Amino acid sequence: MWDGTICLFLKNQYLIDGIDLNPEFISIAKRKNPEGNFYVADMTNFTLNKKYDVVMCLFSSIGYVQTLDNVVRTLGCFKEHLNDNGIILVEPWFTPEEWNDGRVDIITAELNDMKLCRMSHSQKLDKISIVRFDYLFGNQAGIEYFSEEHKLGLFTVDELKNAFHEAGLDVEYDDQGISGRGIYVARKCQRRNSFDPPEPE
Repeated sequence: MWDGTICLFLKNQYLIDGIDLNPEFISIAKRKNPEGNFYVADMTNFTLNKKYDVVMCLFSSIGYVQTLDNVVRTLGCFKEHLNDNGIILVEPWFTPEEWNDGRVDIITAELNDMKLCRMSHSQKLDKISIVRFDYLFGNQAGIEYFSEEHKLGLFTVDELKNAFHEAGLDVEYDDQGISGRGIYVARKCQRRNSFDPPEPE
């Protein structure tokens, strides 16, 4: 779920490429940042034949891969596209302990003759969170109704740290991050010298 909006804040200083499964989001991203390259691709298995100083996976997108095996595959792809001194930034979804099953939220917005109402309801099935969104959009032509459902994996901090290590990455975790959900900052594992002392058991 990525439409390139973040490019508006970064493109004056950086060259930005991106991927998403949704072709419509890729089209929007290309319009917002025509200098960048954007591809329809699955983040669990992609090859761009380029390397980057920074690989970002923000806005809790990592949750959409749903399983820890897919997280490891995703992080492996990120690592393959990372320069030796580069960093990976991953903003997580909620942990299982943080998830509020049965929560209902509502957001409304008004602009001139347009009005929008979005209600959401949260559920949990094992370690998958399910969020249903229902929209009412009204203007002079009438009222339209839309609905969508999102399923994201719920991972603990330790599970994600282990996934980074399994993918060959050193990782640090900041429990606040950008939006209060935390952020993982990872780098390629540094090769140890033969004279370094062994790691403690």
